[in-house]
Amino acid sequence: MLDTLQTIFVALATFAIVVAFHEYGHFWMARRAG
Repeated sequence: MLDTLQTIFVALATFAIVVAFHEYGHFWMARRAG
């Protein structure tokens, strides 16, 4: 049970980091494009 929760937590954390980086990419490109 604990192993499953840890796996889910790691997956969610990784997903959150990827989404944050992706959104920052959009923000950076919008800033460059004006």
